[in-house]
Amino acid sequence: MSTTASPAARLVASLYATLKLMGMYDPRHSLVTRALESLAAAVRSVPHDAGGVCLATRGKRILVQDQRVRPAEAGMLAVKQLTQELQRRGIGAIHFPTAPPVEELRIFAERVLSMDPTATDPIIRLEQALGKAGVVEIRVEELQEEGANPVPLEPAQDAALRTYVQAMRVFRSVLSGHDVLERSKMRLTRRAIRNLVDRFMEREGALLALTRIVEHDTHLFQHSLHVCIYALALGVRLDMSRKQLGDLGLCALFHDVGKTIEAPEGEDERETQRLHGSRGARLLLQLAGAEAGLLKAAIVAYEHHSHHDRSGNPPLEHEQHLCSKIVAIADCFEALTSTRTSRPEPYSPHDAFLLMRTKAGTVFDPLLLKLFIQAVGLYPVGSLVQLDSGEIGVVVAAPPEKGQEGLPTVHIIREGNGSLPLDEDVDLAAIRTSAHPHTITRAVPQSEIFASMSEHVAAL
Repeated sequence: MSTTASPAARLVASLYATLKLMGMYDPRHSLVTRALESLAAAVRSVPHDAGGVCLATRGKRILVQDQRVRPAEAGMLAVKQLTQELQRRGIGAIHFPTAPPVEELRIFAERVLSMDPTATDPIIRLEQALGKAGVVEIRVEELQEEGANPVPLEPAQDAALRTYVQAMRVFRSVLSGHDVLERSKMRLTRRAIRNLVDRFMEREGALLALTRIVEHDTHLFQHSLHVCIYALALGVRLDMSRKQLGDLGLCALFHDVGKTIEAPEGEDERETQRLHGSRGARLLLQLAGAEAGLLKAAIVAYEHHSHHDRSGNPPLEHEQHLCSKIVAIADCFEALTSTRTSRPEPYSPHDAFLLMRTKAGTVFDPLLLKLFIQAVGLYPVGSLVQLDSGEIGVVVAAPPEKGQEGLPTVHIIREGNGSLPLDEDVDLAAIRTSAHPHTITRAVPQSEIFASMSEHVAAL
């Protein structure tokens, strides 16, 4: 979204971000609440009359107060996907009161996301559900014929988002409760990992992008999901079979399972951190005989901090297992690029790789680290970057060939010296031999461009 966006454009971007975040997180999650607060503020900022604020779709366009919202202001993806999401549910317009309460917006978004578009009279059902919940001032209109047949979401992108959300819910259930290794939970876990593997086989970039655009938190389940995704990215580069990828995903998910075990009273935090690997290994070994793959997961839980040169915690007399080496790389990269209480501003992926390269041969297997950088990219999909001509953009596609890690495709979201227009996708690898090549000069922190994570999501 443009930093000089109009109130109408901010409304579109805020509504899109709210629906997207609520699809990923619990409706009461702090990120969802912040997005809802931004949405309420956006509605209040739109010039209005006594009738409130109206957002409507007309074909592929979005109108706010009967004025078309420019995609360049709100974000191309925000306009496109919000239009599609509303139209496939049969919603032609939404009428907001001039000062909507956050709780009513939360209920409204929940009911919209839970709609069944194939049901009879979905709009009437939505209005009835809103009325029962006490939401009477937010109203919807049925979609008219002009936009009755919207283009569906891009299959790979839509499937990746659904798979990510499903996996996060499963991993949250498995790692947040008691009986972590309960049989029924194991079946759900294996199914979620198989779905992740399937998405990688279709289009790995769509899934990797989701690890960049969601705001990292300290929950174990989200860290484990991202480590799983990164590990699978490297596994695919190693031409692992689907079964091998499934086992690797299981190892990555449970690498920190020892952290779910309550430490003895009075134990020092550093000691708890030192022992979480061995504690997790013992827990996994309890079911290793009955559950195929858990023996390997126990090995990885025990070894993932042991280091390539065997000097870590615990020190080893034998070589690290291949899965342990992969998970060690994925775990470190995810930790460096995430927010921590001791480090509020995360490393950019580019800076994280620079740091990790200094530990190649000691902490990390140098060949696997090189392949991991190729798989994820120095500038992963979803990263913000600045070009040598001053433009700022978001990475939307990885380079097509090896050796081009610093030359992804970039979608321009802020103008520079005028050579590249807004909303243009620039393939840096394709133009590097042209008369006007461009290169990336630096990775840009989210906080430098966007006031909130919602704005970052809307710009993608």
